[in-house]
Order: sequence, then structure tokens, then C-alpha cells
Amino acid sequence: MRFHENVPELDRRRINQALEDIETYGDRFHFDTVKFIRDTDLVIYLDIASKVGGSGSVQLDDPAGARKAVKAGGLEVFDAARYVRLNIARETIDTGGQRGIEGTFVHEGKHARDFALMLSTFSKGIEEKIFNPTAFQREYSAHLTAALY
Repeated sequence: MRFHENVPELDRRRINQALEDIETYGDRFHFDTVKFIRDTDLVIYLDIASKVGGSGSVQLDDPAGARKAVKAGGLEVFDAARYVRLNIARETIDTGGQRGIEGTFVHEGKHARDFALMLSTFSKGIEEKIFNPTAFQREYSAHLTAALY
């Protein structure tokens, strides 16, 4: 996990506390999601909700680099995470409290894992193994993951 330079130290501590709480109180999938977030080079970014697009969102941090890596082939999920950015809204941290941060990380963490998996499977180019769910499938899965937390 890499914090973007715009994430102040206090918020980094609160985010780390939320990840610890998810490991403690979540199920195995939640634990694995936190491990994915912590152990990869996924970028954590902080901005206001209107720029993030709600309490949180996920996007490519380096689209050109991601395209180049996919084109090169053989990209593993762990390595693909370096091209993914998990955005957290300032309001989620300020008014959502620890529970709000946890819920957002469970939900958006699922999306981040999906993004990395999509990049990885596209890079390998085996058509029947490409992970490419619809937007509805991705969102439903992330909401279900958060609901079970």
C-alpha cells in the first residue's frame, strides 16, 4: 500500500486502524482484502466526495502504464495492483468515523481486487479465463462484501 502524498499522517493512522479492525472483525474474504491492500503497491488517495465520486471509488492510477503492462503480457494480480488507485472521500474520514472508513475499505477494496484481476487476466490473453464482469456484477459483489462485514 502506498499513500498518495495528499494523505496526512493523522488520516494514515486512521486508515491503518480501520484495516486492523477489518482484519479483527471481518471474515476470511475481508482479511484477504486487507492483505491485498497492504501487501501490494495499491495507491490510497484522499479528496473531497465530489471529486472522489461518493464515499470512495477505484480507478487506474497510471492508465498508460497499465496498458503497457497488459500489452507486455504475463501480469500477475499482485503486480497489477500498482496501477490501481483506491480513492477515499475526505468526508468519509471526517464524518463517517472508523466504521465509515472500514465499510468504504471493504467495499472499495473488493473493487480494487477486481481491477487488478481484470488487468492480470487481460494481460494473459486466455479468452476463456478473462475476468470481465459487468458493472452490475462488480457493484453487486462489492455491496454484498460490505453487507457481510
